[in-house]
Amino acid sequence: MKMSVPAAVLIALLPALAAAQVTGPLTAPPRDTPAESKGSAVIRGRVTSLETGRPLRRARVSLASPDAPITRNASTNTDGRYEFTDLPAGRYTLRVTRGGYLPLAFGEKRPGELAKPLELADKQTAEKVDFALPRVGVITGRIVDEYGEPMSNVNLWILESQYYQGAKRLATTGAHTSTDDSGRYRLIGLAPGEFVVMAQTRETWNSEKNPDEQYAYAQTYYPGTTMPSEATRIKVAMGQEVANVDFALIAGRTAKVSGMVTTSTGAPVDGEEVSLLFEVGGPNMKSVFPSTNRTITASDGTFELTNVLSGEYQMTVRARATDGRPSEEGHQTIFVTGDITGLVLVTGARGVLRGSVVTDDGSPLPANLERMIVRPVFLSVGPPWRPSPTMLGRFNKDGSFETGGLYGERVFTVEGLTAEWALKRIELGNRNIADDPIDFANGQTVEGARVILTKHPTRLRGRILDDKQEPAEGTVVVFSEDRTRWRERSRSVRSARPDQRGEFSFKGLPPGAYLMAALDYVKDGEWQDPEFLEGLRKGATRVVLADAEDKRIDLAIHR
Repeated sequence: MKMSVPAAVLIALLPALAAAQVTGPLTAPPRDTPAESKGSAVIRGRVTSLETGRPLRRARVSLASPDAPITRNASTNTDGRYEFTDLPAGRYTLRVTRGGYLPLAFGEKRPGELAKPLELADKQTAEKVDFALPRVGVITGRIVDEYGEPMSNVNLWILESQYYQGAKRLATTGAHTSTDDSGRYRLIGLAPGEFVVMAQTRETWNSEKNPDEQYAYAQTYYPGTTMPSEATRIKVAMGQEVANVDFALIAGRTAKVSGMVTTSTGAPVDGEEVSLLFEVGGPNMKSVFPSTNRTITASDGTFELTNVLSGEYQMTVRARATDGRPSEEGHQTIFVTGDITGLVLVTGARGVLRGSVVTDDGSPLPANLERMIVRPVFLSVGPPWRPSPTMLGRFNKDGSFETGGLYGERVFTVEGLTAEWALKRIELGNRNIADDPIDFANGQTVEGARVILTKHPTRLRGRILDDKQEPAEGTVVVFSEDRTRWRERSRSVRSARPDQRGEFSFKGLPPGAYLMAALDYVKDGEWQDPEFLEGLRKGATRVVLADAEDKRIDLAIHR
């Protein structure tokens, strides 16, 4: 193994950020600055290598605003410097990427930490917003077959334990590669952490003793197991290269998967294709690879898939529309370790949500209404949203909208809101489907949704204070007292870091009772895990937010 950066830098990734200087007036910027307006604020900085201190040219610096549709990109010059000019007043996040180095966001002092907002007033200049990029971690090794012969074109993924799709599981980090003709691989782009290496290939062959039997290699985890729970975790430090992660793939007989497909009314699905998709997913990405396993259902809806390699798959089928029924589709996750019989896959039509938008006080609708979209939020159930081009959920001039392509449980949000507006709720009868999921499994058309926008959202502000009552670094997690709200992408579970003035802010939390905790370090997305939130309950600060209330709470670091 070789270490390119001392381990001590793990707790001080960006010393340069502590020296970021802001000049100009420190009055709060206006929240209703139009996204299209040209401002007068400036951000300048420099990107260097944490290991050597030398400037990094052609690093990509990306700027975005959480309050307005503002995105810009810049590349560093030969001295590693970048600049953004003519910025409207507001809050910004910055992120830097460059090949061979870990991407970093403004204020990120430890790997995977939430970005820190940079708040600018009109005519402000933020100087020395500098980034010191650490080298990426690397895992290298060699893949062989059961006889020790090298295997080429084997796909490898880096996985780590994350809360994803309603459970703690091994999920992809995005690092992926394949072996060369000597069986060697190199997985790059790793932040410090503990990882699992998974290998998979589609190579198959017939049994010598029984030509009708087909064999293949199972999804294999280092050091050579088909069970994820038995995989060895590989520790990677900052900039470290972990070598000799070698293992052999495990061979075995391919499996048969059989069952029946029916429509939502119980009728057999005749003459439709059933196929398997190999997925490698995580909270922030998903890779889907079609398998060669597909078959056509019989007249009674039965099917049999043969020569299926061991692994986890998404089984899919689509039933064509008939005179009395719209098109339907079905999805089911299966984990294949041997033959599977008796599966029942029920199809359903994709649904439609129709409604209109109003404001809570009767004021005029936003000027950019026709650029706003009512979008379903992907939960841990059902396939991703695939709308038809004519059913994107975009608002019409009269405030009406239609969102199609809906399947499974969904809540909804509104995209494209400018800083002065916030989503208050989405009413459907007595329900608020911005927070309470609605099931579209049967493909129904749901009418009468009312999107309610407000210029007076709840606000929860404050500072993190140390023992001397001075502003301190950290991350604030706020979460509903109601455990039923503890799910991925919930509006009632949020996190924030203080800006350069030491102020944190949450905008648009639904009214209700919340618990708040300030932590020294939280990995991005960790608050999605209900077990993590449960651990924060003791010692958390309770706060109750009324409709449109603006409340201030200062917090000490949670111990």
